[in-house]
Amino acid sequence: MFERKVFLLRQKILTVGDKYDIMDQDGGIIGKAKVKFLSLSPKITVFDNSDHEVLRIDGNLMRTKFNVIGQNGTSVCLITRRLIAIRPSLEVEDSDGQTMFKGTGDFTRHDFSLKDKNDVTVVKVHEKWLSITDSYAAELTGEVDPRIALSFVLAVDQAYKKGRRR
Repeated sequence: MFERKVFLLRQKILTVGDKYDIMDQDGGIIGKAKVKFLSLSPKITVFDNSDHEVLRIDGNLMRTKFNVIGQNGTSVCLITRRLIAIRPSLEVEDSDGQTMFKGTGDFTRHDFSLKDKNDVTVVKVHEKWLSITDSYAAELTGEVDPRIALSFVLAVDQAYKKGRRR
């Protein structure tokens, strides 16, 4: 599931809780993500096509921190949303608390990029305009763990889009 450079995410409609199809660049479904229903803080589980859990993202109540946990229970990263920023802004830290990547969004919150320490873009995220559901395309353009890229998209949706839907 994670051996690709493009992920497409499409939120399902008419479901209980947030659910997403995760697709390859040709639109073939390669997995799904589910947000726990009736939870004060976002709890996202990512499954492959065999329904095996491959990733878990635990957000806090304020939707400012998202702890990403891998299949074997080890920490992949921590994604933190900055509350005071002119533009949408997130940081990705490793398990030792060291900043690995910085993410920013445009003023419309439809385009985000994730950059490494050398200011090189490693992930580009675009949210589709004029869509019934939230639909994202994430393109890995540099050296980054694909689990971090996918988690970044889901964190952006929960941190910046969730409040708009309610």
